[in-house]
Amino acid sequence: MASLSVKYDAENYSYKLSFSSNLNSFDAVYKIGLPVNFDYKPVRSVDGFVAGVIFAAMESGEDLDVEQAMTLKGLQNLTYFIEAWANLLPERYKRIKLNASEIANLPALAGNQAVLAFSGGVDACFSLIRNAEADWADAAFDVQYVLGVQGFDIGKEKFEEYDQLMARVAPIYEQYGCQRLKVWTDLKDNSRQDWNMSHAAQLASCLFLFSEHFPVAMIGSSEPYKDFYLPWGSTPATDYLLSGRMAVVHDGAGFTRTQKVERIAKNELATSLVKVCYQLGYNNNCGHCEKCYRTRLNFYAVGQIEPLCFDTPIDFKQLGRIKFNREGKLKQLKSIYDYVIQKDIKQAWVTYLKYIIIKNYILYHSPPKLWLRKLKYTLKRK
Repeated sequence: MASLSVKYDAENYSYKLSFSSNLNSFDAVYKIGLPVNFDYKPVRSVDGFVAGVIFAAMESGEDLDVEQAMTLKGLQNLTYFIEAWANLLPERYKRIKLNASEIANLPALAGNQAVLAFSGGVDACFSLIRNAEADWADAAFDVQYVLGVQGFDIGKEKFEEYDQLMARVAPIYEQYGCQRLKVWTDLKDNSRQDWNMSHAAQLASCLFLFSEHFPVAMIGSSEPYKDFYLPWGSTPATDYLLSGRMAVVHDGAGFTRTQKVERIAKNELATSLVKVCYQLGYNNNCGHCEKCYRTRLNFYAVGQIEPLCFDTPIDFKQLGRIKFNREGKLKQLKSIYDYVIQKDIKQAWVTYLKYIIIKNYILYHSPPKLWLRKLKYTLKRK
């Protein structure tokens, strides 16, 4: 039997999580940083902490005894989450039972206030902007706080780098009057859970530290509905099953990355400060890596030839040297191509993009014959 216990240190606004199983045992710490005049309320259920270790528990194959209270909603949703992953990767993740010491009967928080996970990338910027500017009118979430985590993409020991990143992207959320919450954690390093599969669950565990303040925890989507793939750690198929004391919203999957950039391009601060790569550190984009080139093409497609988030002009010869040997990355290139075809954009770079797509499919993938036939037909028409 695996076990989970959590202790709160009120003096230091920190939690210590202890997980034990025959396969993997560890402690992890969460330290909370708060803006001035934020009156923090400690959690009354440990739904988020269970989410933070759920992949370690499933990998052990042992039922999990939770020594503190969970909400019924959290217990039910995480049980569905376990079933989903036991179906997706049965050789790695097993069906286990969660045994909560108590079911906390907590009233739902009123309102539509949301805390948004935010590191300044395209997905988070899109979610912030479209909710803060009420693209949905009355259906938009009220995002007054964003959360920046140290210990995930930014290593737990990289304090200076974390500060550099936050200094760069702060004007994006501050233009809407938002404030930043911080969580430092060593959960990723200590738990040794597969980050590709567990990143949304571990992120949710940090968002849930504020479950007595906000009814909604928001995670920006990565792939759109039409291109998302499983198994992967954050998709609209599984993220909502992390909901418990807070509702977890997987935001933006109805939009491609180019459509998100199209929305961001209408905001001058976001266009100049969006952070998409870490090749040059934490306060600049390198402009030459695979992710930077995909983002440059996103901006090209929406008419932004030289967005201010890049310091140098694009070099299309460099694009031809990049290996798009992962299907997800190549799908994003094809998504850009589909966008420009739909918009009837006829420029030289579009022809080159078609060449890059075909070249990488031939070199690194076994493309569906039907898709190739359609692409060849399209090329003949151009």
